This record gives sequence, structure tokens and C-alpha cells, in this order.
Amino acid sequence: MADTSDSTLAPDQSSKPSAIWSPADITLIKHIPKSARPSCSQHLASLLRKVVSDPDSTTNWLDLFNWGYTVLYPPKRGGKRHNLSQIIKRRISSFAAGNSDSDATNDSPSVQQRKHSSTTLSQAVSAKLEDGNVRAAVRILMSQDSPAVPSPESLKALAEKHPPASSNLSELPVPQSEQCLSVDEAKVRRAVLSFPAGSAGGPDSLRPQHIRDMLMCQEAGAEFLSALTGFVNVVLAGGCPVDVAPIFFGGRLLALNKKTGGIRPIAIWASR
Repeated sequence: MADTSDSTLAPDQSSKPSAIWSPADITLIKHIPKSARPSCSQHLASLLRKVVSDPDSTTNWLDLFNWGYTVLYPPKRGGKRHNLSQIIKRRISSFAAGNSDSDATNDSPSVQQRKHSSTTLSQAVSAKLEDGNVRAAVRILMSQDSPAVPSPESLKALAEKHPPASSNLSELPVPQSEQCLSVDEAKVRRAVLSFPAGSAGGPDSLRPQHIRDMLMCQEAGAEFLSALTGFVNVVLAGGCPVDVAPIFFGGRLLALNKKTGGIRPIAIWASR
């Protein structure tokens, strides 16, 4: 009889063929269990290689975006019968078999289960201290900025600070392969290991710590590093499709009120 104690489905992530992708409001586990790291490294490496072999395939990119939500979300139940490493391995097996869009069960994550109190100051500081990032904890304590309340007024104020792009990106020249920056495995490894402890993830919630866990895996770390380096070079060569680029180069943003009044811009850039 098939084991139904776990599901590979994260909420609203079953429509793989669509080019439109929205992140689910789910917190992933902070560390990959050691016994699950070889499986995670090998599976994510296979998804990275698929993107490298066919970067124009939106499905390949969406599989990559959905991986964290599908594999690394925390189960509702624990104990010997629900060993986290075994749960992760089952999710990977189901994902690899193309069953990641199966019906959800009681172990599927729920957006409503997230506690609003997780955004409080004390819990934010505690989370940074647990990650070993004392500097970030002190910075949070010393900050006098406060999150802006979502409202039409806040949206209007942000829109005024972020004018629309002045040119069409599709009109930019496509770089030739010999002109593109290329990196080797040593540079990618150094970059991954350079992230401070507790660094946050992007829209897919995959954190640098997850990448580090897989990179440092003795059994499959070399395979993962090779696949990751190939993927990075595809991105550097402009291989990210136009419809995928807003997702891949996106991020989680938080609007803050200035202590002196007004609202802070979310993005600042300098023109030459």
C-alpha cells in the first residue's frame, strides 16, 4: 500500500505549464537534514542541468522555482513515524516521478497556519540569534524604521518613488557568448560560502543555507557544484527567458516608514 503520510504539493503550485508563477507564503525548514542532503543535492542538480540543456523551457524553470516549496516545507507532524529525512526523500521520489501535482494531504503546508506574531521584533531578533548572525540582530534592535501598513496611500507613495522604466529591455542588444562573463566552480563555491548566517531566500524561499548544505554534502556536493556552476553561466550568458526573468531576478520586498516621516524607496540605483 502506498504511503500517504506526505504530499509533494505546496499550495497553488500545481500549474506547472503556466509562465506565471507566484510564491507561496510558506516558511521552509532552515537546514536540510544530513541524511537527506545527498538526495536533495542530486535531485536539484538534475533540475539545474535540465535548465542548462534547455533554458528556453519555462517548465524547466518552474520546476526549479517549485522545488523548495515541494521538498523543504516543514511537515505538520513529527516523531519516529514521520522522520524528516524520510519525508524529504519521499517528496523527491514523487517529484522525480512527475507526481508533484498530486492531491494534497494533511502534511501539506498551509498559508493560514503561519503566525502573524513571527513578524514581531522579539521573534525577528531571536531568529537572527538562532542563525548565529549577531550583527543582524543588533541592527534590527537599533533600527527605528517600521513596516509600512499596506494601503492605497502606501502604494501611491512607493509608485512615486519608483518611476517606470524609461526603455524597453527587449530592445537591448543580446550579448555574444564570447563576450559574456563566465565563472568556474571555485568562484561559485566561494560565492555560496560568503553569505552571512541566516541570509534570507528569494521568492522561492530557498535560502543560501540550503545551497550551502547541499554544496558541503560529501556524497553529492561535487555533482551539485558542477550543475550549479553550469546554471550560473547560462544566466550570465543571458539564457534566462523574458517571461521568466521578472521571477528569477525578483525578490521579497518590505516597505518601511522613515522615522522622520514618509516612506523609504524599496530599490535605489545609480545611473552612469
